[in-house]
Amino acid sequence: MSDRPSISSIATSVLYRSHPYVMVNVFALFVLSVIRTYELIRVSGALPEGTSVFPLVLQIVRVDLLTWGPLLFVLTMLYLTLSQFFGDRAALRVHTILLSVIAAVSVGLSQYFSMTLVPLGADLFGYSWSDITETVTASGGLDLLAVGGIIMVIAVMLLLPWAARRLPSPRPMIVAFYIACAAAVPLRPLLMPASDAFGSETVHAVVQNKPAVFAESAGGYLWRVMTGGTGYSSDEYPLLRESEFIDVLGPFLTQRDARPNIVIIMIEGLGSAFVAGGNYSGFTPFLDSLAASNLYWKNMLSTTGRTFGVLPSLTASLPFGRQGFLELREGMPDHHSLFTLLRQNGYRTSYFYGGTIGFDQQDLFLERQGVDRIVSDKDFPPPYERSPQNKEGFTWGFADADLFRRSLEIIGTGSSAPRLDVYMTLSTHEPFLVPEADRYRALAERIAAAPDRTEEFRRRFSQHEEIFTALLYTDDALRSFFTAYRQRAEYANTIFIITGDHRLIPVPMESKIDRYRVPMIIASPMVSRPAVFASVSTHADLVPTLLGHLHQRYQLTFPPLQHWIGTAMDTASGFRNLRSRAFMPFKGEISDYIDGEYFLSGDRLFRLNTRLYAEEVSIDTLRDRLRSERDAFIRLNDIVTAHNRLLPSVNRPVGIPETVHDDSLFLVIDSWKRNTDQLYALARDTAFSGHYADARVICRKLLTIDADYHDVRLLMAGTYAWERRFEDARREYDEIVRRAPGYADAYFGLSRVEFWNGNNEQALRYIDRTIALMPRDPFAQVMKARIHFAMDRDSEALAELGGILRTPSSPAYAEAKELKEKYDSGSFR
Repeated sequence: MSDRPSISSIATSVLYRSHPYVMVNVFALFVLSVIRTYELIRVSGALPEGTSVFPLVLQIVRVDLLTWGPLLFVLTMLYLTLSQFFGDRAALRVHTILLSVIAAVSVGLSQYFSMTLVPLGADLFGYSWSDITETVTASGGLDLLAVGGIIMVIAVMLLLPWAARRLPSPRPMIVAFYIACAAAVPLRPLLMPASDAFGSETVHAVVQNKPAVFAESAGGYLWRVMTGGTGYSSDEYPLLRESEFIDVLGPFLTQRDARPNIVIIMIEGLGSAFVAGGNYSGFTPFLDSLAASNLYWKNMLSTTGRTFGVLPSLTASLPFGRQGFLELREGMPDHHSLFTLLRQNGYRTSYFYGGTIGFDQQDLFLERQGVDRIVSDKDFPPPYERSPQNKEGFTWGFADADLFRRSLEIIGTGSSAPRLDVYMTLSTHEPFLVPEADRYRALAERIAAAPDRTEEFRRRFSQHEEIFTALLYTDDALRSFFTAYRQRAEYANTIFIITGDHRLIPVPMESKIDRYRVPMIIASPMVSRPAVFASVSTHADLVPTLLGHLHQRYQLTFPPLQHWIGTAMDTASGFRNLRSRAFMPFKGEISDYIDGEYFLSGDRLFRLNTRLYAEEVSIDTLRDRLRSERDAFIRLNDIVTAHNRLLPSVNRPVGIPETVHDDSLFLVIDSWKRNTDQLYALARDTAFSGHYADARVICRKLLTIDADYHDVRLLMAGTYAWERRFEDARREYDEIVRRAPGYADAYFGLSRVEFWNGNNEQALRYIDRTIALMPRDPFAQVMKARIHFAMDRDSEALAELGGILRTPSSPAYAEAKELKEKYDSGSFR
């Protein structure tokens, strides 16, 4: 008789040993269902009116079972394998820990979704820890209920094995569990509801299993990062082509003698739904009046779903990079922009933002463009006060009305040179706290109570009253800005461009494409005939549109080659879309694509109607074609941004620093685990030992951490000067002066650069500025003596040295003595 165990005895053994394991999973499914119930309760107010709860719950149960079933099947295989090697108890501990992590993550993802109505995906990887904490704080901080829920869920999950061993589990239950998990694997693709089976995008988002959405999105992102292949040779410039200057604005604008000023205003979260007849309109009366009396593109699309993409798209028509163009930081490829090209044509450029300029790497991008003046929250003196704080004491910065008022003070009467002024507002960003909130809230309530408002609208208003209040405030701030601007002499010759960076997320969207749909208004006293355009254009189309007008009407000169991803804006009055364009909904994922009347979002295909409403359709051949076009753009995007293939160096804008690809070196520096002071000391020692390029890598890393670390920038300027790369040194010194006008060492550095270049008059002006800031600095006096000697002003030079030579204890005594001895011997000449 054989001693080998029979299959039935093995099955009996597995079933018996599975008693606590199965009970742990049953309890875990119950905990996950409680989390789902909490999520549904939190978002129930955002469901479209008339949504039936019971069918919705059935769909949620269906989706969750088809999600958790295959996962538990995989975990069961892992459990059985571990139990063979380490025993049942150890395997169960590992399994319980994994379930605890899944449950805790589920709580966090449900909390995020209940606040935004957007499932969290790979965009999590696109933000630094400081960006995440700042955004969370702005949203009201960590919800104590959510934190408590996570802690309680983990505690309950870890206690499950103890409880499971003390409760009976009938053998049929164990068998049913295994059969259900195994069956869920083949049934998932067959029974998972189609994305077009829901009445609205909001309902679809509610039904989705949030951990599954996150896992799929994050997995795709990490796969792209690891593989990251391209279909292009690294020596190509795929976007580079001959410049086209098409003036689509000319028929609508009266030409002036002087070059026009350009003012671009990017309004945080302003979607088309809130303006000029949109679903939630009525709270921007001033903007509505501008749209009616100027040029209004009602179907304008942003190219990204969050703020990180608006600057590079709207002002430079750039691709995205892997996590957004701004996240390329010091590795941004060489490129043109509206800033650089207008500066080359004599424009003065400014950027105004009421918040921290380092957020989303705005400062690095603007510095890259050589913007003449960058104004941020550091540039608001008393009596300006920051926006109201939320309960955590957080505020983004200064409110929109103060931003506009301060900008006009800074601009002042100014020079006669034409200007490009770009604004980014922040009052319509969460937490939506504005000055005089009670006054604007009362006005918003009166608007919402109008007889023509539906009950559905009033319900939405009551859920998001603070958002509509903030919209009214920002609209009023714009009204005041225009009123003040009309008193300025240059108003008659100014073109204003107003748009949103993306659509506000918390208010439910009508369809998938709504995330990008924003208004664009071109307002100016030069508008000869108002017009409304229903044709589709994108933010990436603004730069070629403005350049075409300025070149054709005002003879501005621009390079013969350009790399724009956009073309001139469409001015057809009827609905049409001539664009094929990719979109990045969040950092790290280019998942959306538009072509003609079709819109691809992930793997879902939509047909666009004349209202730009996206209705889901199933046309496999078309879906495959758009997916192929989108993927081709992703490959192109990777090559041009990762390998500096936007613009050949010969065409690099004058005065713009070379691109430096430091990503891998930065990772090495990160591995050293040194703080900023230690890194600065290392950079200084490296520079003093003559390894200038290595020192600059460390300096650039430090400047990505703190762009206002002036000693670091001073050291980097010094390394350029020691290599006689005077233009690069001058650029860094000038940047310090721009950021900190009272920083004496920067003027001292500039005096040396000009002296070494033979520009003695300029050197003298800089050293005088240094001495004005540091009257007793002996090294500045020695430098001034050198300049005087070079200008044959020996008596002035000797007077500068006299006081130092009478003080042997002076730190500059040896240098002054050496200089005097050279003069006495005649070798100085």
